[in-house]
Amino acid sequence: MKSKVIAFCVMAAFLCAVTGTTHGAIFGPGTFVETLTSDIGTWDRIDWVPGSLTDENDTSPPDGLPDSVQFTNDGLRATELYIGGILHLELDNVPTDAGVRVDANMFQGVFNSNLREWGLQTGVYFNENNWIYLARGRDAGGGWFSIRKVDGAAPDIIDHGFVGFFDGWHMQGIELTETEINFYASPAGVDTFSGGRTDFDGQMTLDLSGMTIARPASFTGDATVLVGRGYAYANGDPGDANWDFVNPKSITIAATRVTVLPEPATAMLLISGVLVGWRPRRRAA
Repeated sequence: MKSKVIAFCVMAAFLCAVTGTTHGAIFGPGTFVETLTSDIGTWDRIDWVPGSLTDENDTSPPDGLPDSVQFTNDGLRATELYIGGILHLELDNVPTDAGVRVDANMFQGVFNSNLREWGLQTGVYFNENNWIYLARGRDAGGGWFSIRKVDGAAPDIIDHGFVGFFDGWHMQGIELTETEINFYASPAGVDTFSGGRTDFDGQMTLDLSGMTIARPASFTGDATVLVGRGYAYANGDPGDANWDFVNPKSITIAATRVTVLPEPATAMLLISGVLVGWRPRRRAA
């Protein structure tokens, strides 16, 4: 996938320079890197559920976000998010059939409880019956978990091991190729913020090759990608099933990367210099 991404990103960067960046109904192919210090950039919205935060007033600034949610030099920070609280970024209408990858660099405070389902996640959500997340486990004695729902069956939670301390800064990513689902992560105990908040390829060095699984046939078409806290056993919006609102701690999303590969027909149009119906969106890196 890397060679296809590199070749396409060169072409995408040229097209963005020529045509400018605009909002489109479908998230266009390319690689989009955001540092979340002042706004959410490429992402469509911050999704949160009332009751998730200790301070949900909106006084300074009046931006529609609870006071517990702030943009800082570190990134998008929720200073007092309950252990079962929900707050994450969502990006809709992302094409997945040719390939998509979502990566994030995030901080999680120490929770003395099992965060298998509600730990920080990167995920791809097709509909209420088909979705998958890579989640960070509890702070001590935890690991990486993939959680998926296929064709409406009960959620399948796979413990991939890699025991370590999962508070602090970590990078994690999930990738759907045409046939597989792959997972990426930084080693436990590495400060991925100080090491370069957007150096995803350089810092996600943990060998997760054994975590590769087959891509289900129902994981097709456009999807919503998610980064942050939240989980969905029930129907409804992605990741919005509530849990116990206890033991508030902080989380921060410092940076994200979303990479979307073009469909073969789109790639041929790009190579030939003819572009029909593709609208680049916001800033690409």
